[in-house]
Amino acid sequence: MKRFIFILLLSVLGTAWSKEPELYCEKNWGERTWQGMTFHRYHLRANHFPPDKKYRLVVESFDGMRTETFDYISNKKGHLILVPPDEDYKDEIFAICPAKRGEKLTFWMKSEEDAFSTQLIPFPLEMHSKEGAKLHLELQGQKGEKFLFIAEDLEANEEIELFLAIEGKQSLLCCEKTSSDGELNKMIDLPSDAHGGEATLILKRQQEEVVFPFQWGTPALKIVGACCFEIK
Repeated sequence: MKRFIFILLLSVLGTAWSKEPELYCEKNWGERTWQGMTFHRYHLRANHFPPDKKYRLVVESFDGMRTETFDYISNKKGHLILVPPDEDYKDEIFAICPAKRGEKLTFWMKSEEDAFSTQLIPFPLEMHSKEGAKLHLELQGQKGEKFLFIAEDLEANEEIELFLAIEGKQSLLCCEKTSSDGELNKMIDLPSDAHGGEATLILKRQQEEVVFPFQWGTPALKIVGACCFEIK
């Protein structure tokens, strides 16, 4: 009987250790404001990390710039424990990550052997149509001249026309069918004019026409707020 219990225990432990490391952002209730900007509060959660390894938190902005921040040690339960900046440091620690509208931030936990990441768009550039379609724009270009357009919850294999209007001039970007999941992805390239301004995407489908205004160029690079992580 003891042998059976011992083998069963090893089997259970082996299953726990074999789980893939998990890193994710968990939003807290409440917000902070500073100089007119909104700060969304988050915790960075980690599970199933290999025990007794040292990791460093690295924050990557949409343009590929990476900022190294704090060090962590993984414990026997697979959680990450903060390495204090010094032995006498007792104050609360926060990581403030400024963000632009539609900017995706990537959070890396990197060791010498491996790296794990999770992504977050703190201030989405999005809208919902009356017929239930969800439209998103993700900032891609370093000069605010490129966006990834994502349309979801459309009909499967639906015929779509997408137009771009700038300063009263309208041009056809694409005329194609959605995927079998009712999605459409399209890279939007705008002029490399540093001043930029307001542009409008117009999505035409059989049952509706959706107008999606947004800022591009320099206005698109304005910091609109930040995500604030309580570091523990």
